Parts: sequence; structure tokens; C-alpha cells
Amino acid sequence: MQTQKDEIKERIIAVARQEFIANGVKNTSMQRIASLSGIAVGNIYHYFKNKDHLFRCVIHPLLKAFEAYRQNANQSSYATLDTFRYDSYLESMKELVTSLVVPYRNELKLLLNEAANTSLHHAIDKMIEQQSFDGMNYIKRMKQQYPYINDQISPHFLRVLCNLWKEVIKEIVMHDNLTPKEQESLILDYVKFDVGGWKYMMNIQDTLDLETED
Repeated sequence: MQTQKDEIKERIIAVARQEFIANGVKNTSMQRIASLSGIAVGNIYHYFKNKDHLFRCVIHPLLKAFEAYRQNANQSSYATLDTFRYDSYLESMKELVTSLVVPYRNELKLLLNEAANTSLHHAIDKMIEQQSFDGMNYIKRMKQQYPYINDQISPHFLRVLCNLWKEVIKEIVMHDNLTPKEQESLILDYVKFDVGGWKYMMNIQDTLDLETED
């Protein structure tokens, strides 16, 4: 019995996802979702309190994947010299696109375009705040490991950088017609800009400088 309920719930979520993507959250009714799911409209509320609750369930896999990305990035091993190596940072950005952007492109579009007037309307802002918080902690860890670097980075400027990161992701998400070459070019330019900027702000002339003083 429980298995059947779980299957119905997953079917409703799958249908809602398709309808939200096709028609938008605002223009999709619970009645239509119930009809396409093969259940009475009254029964859908046995599984979901309202459309907002259903929308959160549709977006949940994306939020879960983002949290996994954060946890991985926040491992103590993250505070290494590799952060300042162009090729290593480039690979990490490609991995982000592969693990988060590609599989959850539609969910990201929904969050960017359809979250207004839902309980997730500040979700992107919260992601930026989390990234900014993680960034400040990262700088502190790097300062402990390499005391001679500059850690006087404005938290407000860090939020600006995190917003730039968001815009890069948004550019990839919102433009389905980007060719693989164009997408890679965008990532390459961002990584060059970001690595160069961080090294300059933190007074790191070269990664070899860190290694020789280790």
C-alpha cells in the first residue's frame, strides 16, 4: 500500500514538473496535474498541501544537488594550492556544469523564472548568500594555511563575485542554443578572470610562491 502511494506521489511530481516547464507554475492548475496523473483532484491534496508544496518537491532534487556541491567544495582539502591553478579550477567548473547545470537545467530555469510568488522566491538569493558565506570561510582557512596571503576581502565584494558566478551559470542555463564550443569559451573566460583576480587580491604572485614557503 505504501509503495503504491509512493508511486502515485512520484507520478504527480513528474507530471507537475512537465507542466511547470511547459506552461509555467502560475498557469498550471492542480486540477490539470491531477487529471494528467490519473487521480481525482481532491486526492492530490492527500499528497501535497498546495501547488507551492508541489513546486518545492519538483525543485528539491536541484536543491539537494546544490547542497552536495557545497559540501564537497567545503571539505578541508579544498583549501589547497590547486585553487590557484587554472587547469584545476577549470576542471572544477566543468564538473559543476556536468553535475548540476546539465541534469537540472529545467529546474534551474523554473527557479530563475517561475519562483515569484512562491515560497522559493528567495532561493537563488539564499544560494548566493551561502556561496558568499562559504567564500569567507574559505579565505579564513587559506589564511591559516598560508599566513602571508591577504585575507582582507570585502564581504560585499565577495557577494558581487558570487553574483557573477550565478550569472555565468544563468547564461548557460537560459541559452539552450549555446554550442559546446561557446559554452566552453564562456567557462574558460570566467576561470581566467576569476583565478587572475583572486591571485591579485590575495597577493599571490604565483602558485610556486606558496609552494616554496610551505
